[in-house]
Amino acid sequence: MPPLALDLAKLPGVTHHNEVGLNQVTISYHEDRNRLNLSSEMEQWLNLDPRNVFRTADWKGETALRISLTP
Repeated sequence: MPPLALDLAKLPGVTHHNEVGLNQVTISYHEDRNRLNLSSEMEQWLNLDPRNVFRTADWKGETALRISLTP
């Protein structure tokens, strides 16, 4: 697993969903107390930096964040 995927999986509220292939990581982010899915809000915030691409997607009925990394 790439270093970013390992680092993200350690964060509170982050669930890592996929086997990482090439440059894609799929996660969801939940606020701990109520398990509120904040993946869409994270997409907006993370896309302020244009070096990587963050998009939401449906992952088994849940909103997830797809991350495409550039080398």
